[in-house]
Amino acid sequence: MLLKKNVVGTHRRLIRFYVAVTPPVRLHVDDTFSLPIIFEAGDLRGYFTDTVELSFDDAEAAQEWKVSRTIRATVGVASDYELLRPAAPYVRRPRRVITRVREPLPGPVPPSRATIPYVKTLPRYPLKDEFATLGSLDQRIANIRAMLPTSLNGSTYKDFWSALLFVEEHQMR
Repeated sequence: MLLKKNVVGTHRRLIRFYVAVTPPVRLHVDDTFSLPIIFEAGDLRGYFTDTVELSFDDAEAAQEWKVSRTIRATVGVASDYELLRPAAPYVRRPRRVITRVREPLPGPVPPSRATIPYVKTLPRYPLKDEFATLGSLDQRIANIRAMLPTSLNGSTYKDFWSALLFVEEHQMR
């Protein structure tokens, strides 16, 4: 089995994880191999992550597969790190028990929406009768299609839906 090494991930400015250049290694069953990963952060502090990708090639089975692992480095002053550690372990708040209302409380019934007095009646919108009465069904369909714009875009959107609402209102009468 042949092992090819690669460190992939985000390489920013002076932050680098890398593997020293070595030729591919042939591994056998139960072989152990140490792979030193070098990390250089420069003058920066904080948490840094990257991904190690190991490519395996099995010539006998004609298979190739990859194993990826995330590596993490923390750079900083030990005393600062100790000050920033949590004082106590995180404890999740207990879930609130939801109580369902089974029977509503007795009380006055709210007034119905049908009792709302309207201030004035809306005016009637006159429809053109030529679409409903003139010609055969095919002619009426052709008249309706003539009302619709040929394409639907930002400039014809209003006309398209206005025509469809007009036809629907006409069918309701």
